[in-house]
Amino acid sequence: MKTLLHLLFAHSSRLLQTFRFSALLISAFLAQIEVVNGQAFLKEDFIISTNQLDQNKGPLRQNTIHVPLKMGGPGFDAISSFQLFLQYDPAKLSLAGYIPEAINNVAVNSEGNMLVLNWSNPSNPVNFTSTTILLQLQFNRISEGDVSLIFLPGSRVGNNQGLLPVQYVNGIIFQTWQLTLTSQPTDGGTTTGSGEYLPGQSINLAALPSLGFYFQNWTQNGNILSTNPSFTFTMPASNVNIQANFTPQSYQVTTQSIPSEGGLTSGSGVYEFGQTVSLNANAHTGYCFINWTIDGEIVSANPSYSFTMPAENLSIWANFEHLLYSLDLDVDPPASGSATGGGDYYFNDAVTVVANASEGFQFECWTQNANTVSTNPIYSFLMPASALQLIARFSINTYTIQIQANNPDFGSVTGSGTFFHNDPVTVSALPNEDYVFIAWIENSQIVSFQPIYTFNIVSERNLTAVFQEMMTCSQPVELSVNDLSETTAVISWVSPSEIQAWDVLWDLADFDTLQTGNLVSNWTQNFLLLDNLSPQTSYDFYVRAICGDDLQSSWTGPYRFSTHYVGSFEHSSFPQFLLYPNPAKESLTVASPSTLTGWIHYELIDNRGVKIMKETKWFENNLKISLAGLHQGIYFLNATINSQHFTGKVSVVN
Repeated sequence: MKTLLHLLFAHSSRLLQTFRFSALLISAFLAQIEVVNGQAFLKEDFIISTNQLDQNKGPLRQNTIHVPLKMGGPGFDAISSFQLFLQYDPAKLSLAGYIPEAINNVAVNSEGNMLVLNWSNPSNPVNFTSTTILLQLQFNRISEGDVSLIFLPGSRVGNNQGLLPVQYVNGIIFQTWQLTLTSQPTDGGTTTGSGEYLPGQSINLAALPSLGFYFQNWTQNGNILSTNPSFTFTMPASNVNIQANFTPQSYQVTTQSIPSEGGLTSGSGVYEFGQTVSLNANAHTGYCFINWTIDGEIVSANPSYSFTMPAENLSIWANFEHLLYSLDLDVDPPASGSATGGGDYYFNDAVTVVANASEGFQFECWTQNANTVSTNPIYSFLMPASALQLIARFSINTYTIQIQANNPDFGSVTGSGTFFHNDPVTVSALPNEDYVFIAWIENSQIVSFQPIYTFNIVSERNLTAVFQEMMTCSQPVELSVNDLSETTAVISWVSPSEIQAWDVLWDLADFDTLQTGNLVSNWTQNFLLLDNLSPQTSYDFYVRAICGDDLQSSWTGPYRFSTHYVGSFEHSSFPQFLLYPNPAKESLTVASPSTLTGWIHYELIDNRGVKIMKETKWFENNLKISLAGLHQGIYFLNATINSQHFTGKVSVVN
């Protein structure tokens, strides 16, 4: 039968130490101990039965047990005291005393189930480096069965420098040495094997790296002991500090922008576990940063995001939003026009805004923050990265009223000037003595028979007050021709409002009014369409008013007009000629796209067939003709060069 001796003799933190004894008589106790895996066992071979004899001391008494107490080993060169606490079962053993061996004056006291041994000799320390029996404890067995002798915490051995860590091994008290294991860094991993050990003892050390670390090596005082996380260490006769070194593992951080054109990120790279990672997201113009996500989970809404590197590779997404910016359009002054093209746009979108003036207004410019950005009503630009307000500015139209009398000796007029659109305007005509006002005319058309004419102005106007000498039946005045073509003409005249009928006589120019002529009698409108005319032909017409059955006015006329040269190129044998500008103001250019030189003969004719100008000049690709002094109206150019003929219609404006 095996009897266990489990012991650890040390300070108050040590495990309890236990001796177990069989009911047999036992001698030479310590010589029979075997240490296995840190446990001390009695070897069965050395158990002596009741009938056996001790070779040295003779027959042993069956009821007496001697327990020798030894001390020895490094560190015990100057022992000055000890205090030992032992526990036993008083129902099976009783203390009989002790036998001194190497020391005397040991106080042995038994209190209940505890045995206390005290010894002190500070003035004369004893060298116990060689194993020495201190004393033998004597017990009487008072009952059968196994007995345990337990060394309690608090047992201690001292020298002049203080208390020594000790163990009780194989019946001998030895000094122990501290093996301390540390991890670097402290969170890099855990170790096993720390403790108090005897010199020469083999200890199995093990290092287990934490998540995110790998084991590097064991070092002592900076010297590498092993690169294996598990190795066997032999304990020296000294305290030892051994460091298990761990190294953080490295992991990849990958960042990406969504959408890719939304912005840039920085901070991608390889980082060690536990290292601080700093990421930054910079939005491109027209985008804003929203958040960082990992596997769809939001981890930060700050474009600058820092975190501690975990033990894994990371793919982190920087999410950006494509911003819409509002384009607001306004009109100034209100109701002066409209503006289209406003709305929401992305940065750099092509935008076109259009301003449309209301009647009586004209577009001036587009402004932003009181600054003019365009004077074109159709304004195209690229949307900036901000909200934008544009104002379409319009100005009210102004018109000039020109008035005159048909003859300043017949009367006077008032009311001319410049006015805003839709302003009320009043013009007045005052006839001189012996003259009467007949009508206001414009472009040969009667616009009012009232001498005081009021209207709202919506365009430029040129009014003529027609006066006539007082007579029984007034002659028509202001004969004119409108809408002239090669085969038609509209002739018109002006009479007082009370006259409702006229006679019209017309025919070829210089016709004999007594013998020929086309007579239109009792015509009830003050204009007449003449058709089936001959091109390039001059005509005369006369008009008289019918005031009653037996009363007519004198004939007014003749008024001559011509169908010559109507249109720009109707009768041109050299159509390469160009006329510009047309309408023209101060001058007219006659040009030929081809290289053409020679003497040009030209004449300018008004719509009545009257030659206004006739000249011959040297022509070299183009010719400029002065129009100074000509009245507003339609004129016809008839030109010949190098036997080539050209005709064209010219509109002259003032």
